[in-house]
Amino acid sequence: MKCKYFQNQFEDFDKSRLSFKMNEDFINHLKTCPDCREELEIYYIVKYGLSDDDIIDNQMRSKEEFANRHAFQKLFDSLDFAGIVDLKLKLEEQKQERIKKRRKLNRYFLMTVNMLMLLTCIIWFIINYL
Repeated sequence: MKCKYFQNQFEDFDKSRLSFKMNEDFINHLKTCPDCREELEIYYIVKYGLSDDDIIDNQMRSKEEFANRHAFQKLFDSLDFAGIVDLKLKLEEQKQERIKKRRKLNRYFLMTVNMLMLLTCIIWFIINYL
């Protein structure tokens, strides 16, 4: 995909409004495209570097980000926007991995439930008709 497409997604990424698949594509693109990574740093500089608001409270949207509040605060205080991009990408990757793991466990759980239901039907049939 074109860089311009991903650059238009910066605000949605920042506010965690991207779908699972789009978020995954966005992270993978940023890993391989230094230009977009630099553009994201510039986005953070413009969005938060020039702001007098309480940046950290506005930035904390998820439990992971809130747990890393001090790391974000340190990076914002030192105006290390490259570090902010790295930390945000790391947290989003971890979130993606947790979601994948949860989906996999849900699939296994549903398969187990289906097998038990099938086994129950077979046993019921055997008891009633044999």
